[in-house]
Amino acid sequence: MALSGESTDAGVNKATRALFKVADTPQKMLKLGEAGLIEHIKTIGLYRNKAKNVIKLSRILVEEYDGEVPNSRAALQSLPCIALLISYVFKTYSQSLEQDSEILSKFSAYIVRSSFWAVFLVGIADFIISFMVVERLWETIFSPEVKAFMVKAPERITYIHFPIILVSFIIGYFTKSVGFIWLAVLVVLSEFVIVLSRFIFSYEQAFQGDLVRFWYAALYLFASAYALIHEGHVRVDVLYSNFSERKKAWTNFIGSALLGIPLCLIVIFLGLNGKASIINGPVVAFEVTQQGSNGLYLLYLMAVYLAIFAITMLLQFTSFFMSSGYKILNSKDN
Repeated sequence: MALSGESTDAGVNKATRALFKVADTPQKMLKLGEAGLIEHIKTIGLYRNKAKNVIKLSRILVEEYDGEVPNSRAALQSLPCIALLISYVFKTYSQSLEQDSEILSKFSAYIVRSSFWAVFLVGIADFIISFMVVERLWETIFSPEVKAFMVKAPERITYIHFPIILVSFIIGYFTKSVGFIWLAVLVVLSEFVIVLSRFIFSYEQAFQGDLVRFWYAALYLFASAYALIHEGHVRVDVLYSNFSERKKAWTNFIGSALLGIPLCLIVIFLGLNGKASIINGPVVAFEVTQQGSNGLYLLYLMAVYLAIFAITMLLQFTSFFMSSGYKILNSKDN
């Protein structure tokens, strides 16, 4: 258990196969020492911290429990490495599979809510900044140095975007509704403003179109997981609506396992595979716009959309898989 974090079971088993031949008790583990332990477990993740914790755990067992693992809950929770895991097991042992699926679903909804607030607030803030840069208002109100600071992508993203995103996740924690209707209305209004400014005032800038694309992409990708949470996706309801609850559960169970979860994993693995991948590339390079300082500095966030889409959909498909499995098992028992 102390070695399992950030490592696969196969990797841990392979590393400990030789280790337990030379140190299968706390006393022998102490004799082996931290340096010796590292040599055996250096193939698994976070091996230095794990070696330090295992030696600390072995010392406590030898000095306080005569080398034996205690059998009381209080004693187990006092041990390093496993205290949090033991606490979680004791607190959640009575939870059903359906309750665990609801936790995943709520976490997915939280990410979607927070992401909505992030794209809304960041979009407004960046629109205002770009407008002031294009119309040379920064030099009038502030100084040329401030304007030079604002047109640099790393500075604007680090000192403007990131704090707003952090605040958005705080707002998402306290709000329980998602403003997709309002975001859709804002997309329409943004398009309407472009039409008015173009044909009545003969005014059009790149940041106007960037804002519409930014919000529309968010509306489409974030709403996918939100709709899935609320059973809003269109299926072949001619067949599905006539199914019994057990058959619906089997449909969601098989569909999530064979289609939904693998698709999300493919997007995540391909999108995050290396610095030049479709998601990592724009984020690492702080890609902003093809229009220079006249556009919004948000292209990198549109790449992040894809990751959020895949993660929230993965959480929700996993939730579907778990809740459907619970329904199947429960109907079988009945």
